[in-house]
Amino acid sequence: RRVGGPLRRANVVAMADITPKLRHAQDLLDRGQFAAAKETLQRLVRVAPKDRNVNVLMRHALTRLGQHPQALYFCEQALAAAPSDPDLIALTAISLGDCGQIDRAIQMLEKSLEANPTHMTTRIALARLLGGHQRFVECLKCCVDGLKQSPNHPVLGALYAAGMIQMGHADEGVMFMRKNVL
Repeated sequence: RRVGGPLRRANVVAMADITPKLRHAQDLLDRGQFAAAKETLQRLVRVAPKDRNVNVLMRHALTRLGQHPQALYFCEQALAAAPSDPDLIALTAISLGDCGQIDRAIQMLEKSLEANPTHMTTRIALARLLGGHQRFVECLKCCVDGLKQSPNHPVLGALYAAGMIQMGHADEGVMFMRKNVL
């Protein structure tokens, strides 16, 4: 008895065939050729619509092209396949923020941090989002919580110092930068 039949084997061949094309799309993104990467990835989406890497790279291409709602769609496609992946949650929240859905993005990041309190990508995304929307007290708390886990983390340190400066505590912010980041 044959397992899978011809359709399944065709899918396996098609899936194996996407790896070089994914590398090509990544290379185009690395070279700043976002429209060309989008074209390549559109073909891959037809072959592998639920592939995490295809959807994530498509999100990056569309974001760089300023097509934020479309980028969010592809991010959500990737997240649907792995809903507890903290990297995908952070990426989706960033895309939500790019689309102006700030409160939803913040809620998503906070929920992810509850489940993964040591995930620095999520913490940094949350701190940037909060600071970028002038919610400096919350940004500083987020940074402090992260700095307790990783005292010399340069990005969290820089975000903390920037928040202090924005709140009118420039001397403290600069002193913190000199002591902990520089």
